[in-house]
Amino acid sequence: MDFAPRDRLRRVSEATARDMVLWLERVSLEQDTGRSLEELRQRSTADRLALAVACTRRARVMMNTVPPLNRDAVSRSYYAMYHAWRAVAFFSHGGDDFQEHKKLPDFAPPGFQDAVLWQNRLKEAREARNRSDYRAYPKAEGAWRREAEKQYSHAVELVRLSRAYLRGRGCQYV
Repeated sequence: MDFAPRDRLRRVSEATARDMVLWLERVSLEQDTGRSLEELRQRSTADRLALAVACTRRARVMMNTVPPLNRDAVSRSYYAMYHAWRAVAFFSHGGDDFQEHKKLPDFAPPGFQDAVLWQNRLKEAREARNRSDYRAYPKAEGAWRREAEKQYSHAVELVRLSRAYLRGRGCQYV
């Protein structure tokens, strides 16, 4: 009887020290949590989507506050879109390699509905967020209402599509 399958033993014998650390970490993660790495990945995905939902709720509250906080709503709507897209990218690509704001839109999940449209909307939402957060003008909150409504609408739709995408691909916690 062999000690272990030859291809697996060869893999261990040729592993780098970094590989060994990563393998041990996986074992530790699974032992410490009582969950498989796949379950942990799916839960992390769902939690990221929940953060996107929370951002949309905050955006809506800001728009309905008296006086409205439209600039802030633009920002929260962008972050809702960012976190929704980051959740689907993380899930579909197997890791959080694309979290950088400028890079994330380019990593559309395979089979995502109207992916190019959403890539462009995410880029536009980031630009709107930058304008609302960094530009001094226009000063009046009312001048930002239309942008806030548009970005909020996009955020709600992207969160909805992201949830459907993740459910359709077996993410059990969304």
